[in-house]
Amino acid sequence: MTTTLSFKLWQVYVFHAIAAFLVYLCVEITADKLPNQAGYAYLMLMFFKIGAFVLIFQESVFAKESLLKVESVALVIPLFLFLIIEAIAVARLLNSK
Repeated sequence: MTTTLSFKLWQVYVFHAIAAFLVYLCVEITADKLPNQAGYAYLMLMFFKIGAFVLIFQESVFAKESLLKVESVALVIPLFLFLIIEAIAVARLLNSK
């Protein structure tokens, strides 16, 4: 049984990969210039990342009244995967400064 998703899964992974890279890059730049503000920059960038996701995937993901369980899981897995990778990288960066 094959389920077709209402969005392209590869686009979700690409979005999270690019967003995680940009967040790390911005936090690294902030940590070099304003080390005390790097944690706040990370939190702010998380909100921007969520907002960008909602704007970009508004029609394909959020247009439906309810998502299938498979679609929900397909959205949550890349979110947490890249969030964990990003958080580990940022934590190592901040601990090294």
